[in-house]
Amino acid sequence: MVIRTLRTNPLSLAGFVIVVILVIAAVVIWFDPGILPYAPLSADYSAGGQGPSWAHPCGTDTLGRDICVNVAAALPTDLAIGVMIAGASLLFGGTLGVVAGYYNRPRSLGEVSSTVILRVTDLFLAFPALLLALAFVVALGHGLYQVVLAVFLTWWPYYVRLARGEVLTVKNQLYISAARAAGVPERRIVVRHVLRNILEPLLVYFTLDVGTVIVTFSTVAFVTGALPYPFASTIEWGAMISFYEPLVTTQPWTILFPSLAILVTVLAFSLLGDGLRDILDPRSRRVIVQAAVVSRVGMGGLTPLSNPDEDAEMSVEESPS
Repeated sequence: MVIRTLRTNPLSLAGFVIVVILVIAAVVIWFDPGILPYAPLSADYSAGGQGPSWAHPCGTDTLGRDICVNVAAALPTDLAIGVMIAGASLLFGGTLGVVAGYYNRPRSLGEVSSTVILRVTDLFLAFPALLLALAFVVALGHGLYQVVLAVFLTWWPYYVRLARGEVLTVKNQLYISAARAAGVPERRIVVRHVLRNILEPLLVYFTLDVGTVIVTFSTVAFVTGALPYPFASTIEWGAMISFYEPLVTTQPWTILFPSLAILVTVLAFSLLGDGLRDILDPRSRRVIVQAAVVSRVGMGGLTPLSNPDEDAEMSVEESPS
């Protein structure tokens, strides 16, 4: 079903392939940096300021540092940052959203907890995420961990709202009431029935969010200079763009390729998120299966399915109800 879904959407398939390539490349570079043709940040004064060539496909900067090598060396860091911040926000914000949505019974401790969680969430959401992240960086100081913490502190409230909205939709379904009537403990209801039914939108949002986190993190690094390239211990795309900004007119390739790396990564995760939504959503799967049936019938020499509606129904997972 996954293969059939991706084949019907070439853009999602392309996003999936690019994400797989990026992840494999990041893992290989992380564990074996020696695979790169040059050492990151190594200077070759004889090749300084050269444009793209066979020896240096992305060109070099004024001191002869290979742009392509440094962009590749920053891939594990940026990819790990995007996944870690979005993942931590999903776990933390999603948990708070479940608590705020499921346990908000009138005149109970759950209602008080829900009110506190929502008011704190509203306080964070009252400010633009980028401006709030910049403020946190100023307060926490420069450095990789400080910037990661600053972006995370502005990111988790979105998952609280999303998870709470999904829980409010699910908690009044008949299978939840039936589980309560059967004496199933509340904790088991939350884990086996509520979480399983809100996991799809959360995973889709998480996949789409990885690219957004990378853009925000790179923007914060660009604006604040919190990861001063090439003096920081970690190479990052936004810091590279910030450092090479004065060379935009004389050596534009120094900014072009880090920017393209951000663009390709964000676009790949966005396309993958769209495909993941089609894979996880039963309604989307039904439409895809029916489209495949019509395609088979329309092609000469192929025998149509005996019962397309039944085949489409068999391809859809039944809900816990």
